[in-house]
Amino acid sequence: MEIRREQFVSSKDFLKSARSMGINVKEGVFEIVDNSFDAGANNIWIEITKKDDGNFRFIFTDDGFGIPETHTDDQGVTHQGIPYVLTYGGRIPNPYKPAPIGKFGFGLSQTASCLSSRTEVYTKTDDDEQWRYSYYDFAELVDNECELPDETIRQPPWLALPESGTIVVMENVDQSDYVNPNAIVNMLLKNLGQVYRYFLANGCSITISHGKTEKQVRISDPLVKLEDSLEVAALGGPSIDYGEEIIVFDKKNPLGPIIDEETEDFAECVITFQRLSTETVRTALNLPLIGAGEQAKILGKWKINPNGQGFSVIRNGREIRSGESLGLFTKHPKYNYFRAQIAFSEALDGLFNVRTNKSRFSMDVDLRNYLKDRIGKSIEGVLYDTQEEIKALNSKRSKDTIPVAEIIAADVKHMLPKPRISDQVREEGKRQVEKEISQIVSTVVRRSVDKINKAESLLEKAESTGDKATIASAELNLQVTKESMKKEVEQVKQRFAFESNCRKFTDVVGTGGLFELKARGDHAWITINTATEFYSRVYSIAEKDANLESLLDLMIFSIAWSEHVDGADQKPNWEHIRREISAQAEIFVGSMANLFEGGEA
Repeated sequence: MEIRREQFVSSKDFLKSARSMGINVKEGVFEIVDNSFDAGANNIWIEITKKDDGNFRFIFTDDGFGIPETHTDDQGVTHQGIPYVLTYGGRIPNPYKPAPIGKFGFGLSQTASCLSSRTEVYTKTDDDEQWRYSYYDFAELVDNECELPDETIRQPPWLALPESGTIVVMENVDQSDYVNPNAIVNMLLKNLGQVYRYFLANGCSITISHGKTEKQVRISDPLVKLEDSLEVAALGGPSIDYGEEIIVFDKKNPLGPIIDEETEDFAECVITFQRLSTETVRTALNLPLIGAGEQAKILGKWKINPNGQGFSVIRNGREIRSGESLGLFTKHPKYNYFRAQIAFSEALDGLFNVRTNKSRFSMDVDLRNYLKDRIGKSIEGVLYDTQEEIKALNSKRSKDTIPVAEIIAADVKHMLPKPRISDQVREEGKRQVEKEISQIVSTVVRRSVDKINKAESLLEKAESTGDKATIASAELNLQVTKESMKKEVEQVKQRFAFESNCRKFTDVVGTGGLFELKARGDHAWITINTATEFYSRVYSIAEKDANLESLLDLMIFSIAWSEHVDGADQKPNWEHIRREISAQAEIFVGSMANLFEGGEA
């Protein structure tokens, strides 16, 4: 059987131009990783080395099926395995993975020629007893009419080798867009976990090493959906799922029928919609529920900004772009919490105009117009829910701010009748107030310390990844948390810095009444019962309006103060009066339900 000698490219002119085809380090690494996963690899190792001459050496090792020793093409011509895959267009189909990530077989050859003047390839299949070897060398190709050398038997010079697989050694990366090897490692840690997230979620791994440092790529999911992703861990859990839309390119589709050769059925495009909960995200990041400024920087580190909003584009399980509007909506901060994914197979490459390196594409105009009609309402539905949540958060006010009614009560306390109590009871009440205020402040301080400890723990985890962007985000998060907690503690201290004869709290009261009174000498501590219809249907709405809330507080303060002044002797009477007040409040709620439930309080 005669085996043909392979030409890397068709001519020397093409060879020289091949060194300037614009593949950068990130795109080149993606191409090699694509090939590894297409070859059935479960584990991929990438080693980055800065050589003495200033150039880089990249070594890619996988445990896939390896490159077959020979390949017979559609014309019946037999080729040596390694030289064939090194040539432009040399693609050997993997019978175990009929839907490859690779597109035209240009990945390895394009990456090798653009980035490195010499690339060596070792491979071993289950049928091979020894490792096989060949290489590409730019200078030799110029002298040898662009012909690649034949395969030889050669053992890779490393101790730890997989049972089968392929090793690609880009021996002289002299056209890198990076100078610092650590920058390359950080870039890969940041991007590989997102681009190949579904492979990693299915049990595959990618490990990157430089010098003595070895780091495993973690899953990064812009949809905040995959349980083991960095985003789900940091942002308080998975995003809200809005379902999916499956578009079938059959005879009924206005774009015409398209057959997927893998399934031998009509091609499909699956679109999923997700929404990040504003409250969940901000709570997880220890941010105030509303506001911008420094908060925007922390949110931006997690791509909760115009750059991160929109669609992730997935082709055969591999992300080719993210944060895309696809011309289906106009980017605006109001869409920051909107996420979606559009997934398709290579059968639809024509409609998406996927380029050879797969990181570049442009959607067909007819497809874009069709999608606008098909999913436009779904996008607006997610936006509507986001805006409704933000409106609700804007209405929320911190429970630790000073209630207006307490300030008013303090201003008029000299005009109010004093409770009829002994000096001993008055002093005991004063001690009780001091003790309970101290407990409240201590609780807030303890909560603040817990949040700061959590932020410091997140920083330690970020530092362990070595990713500069993640570390910077964690550092900023810690800074904002400390400032926020300091402000919260100061607010509580300010609340009790002045003396008010009435203090308001909200909680569940076991008696079922409208409120509960605790006598504290000259002070009345009043707890409004959150487990009543009055609270849920009236008071909770009034909390959105400081003026209305203070009016209701003063009404309750007046009733409670009257009871407090009468003292313990009149307790049975006041228990009856409170029950009557609560009953009347229920009647009031029933008659005004429609008004208050409409939010027009």
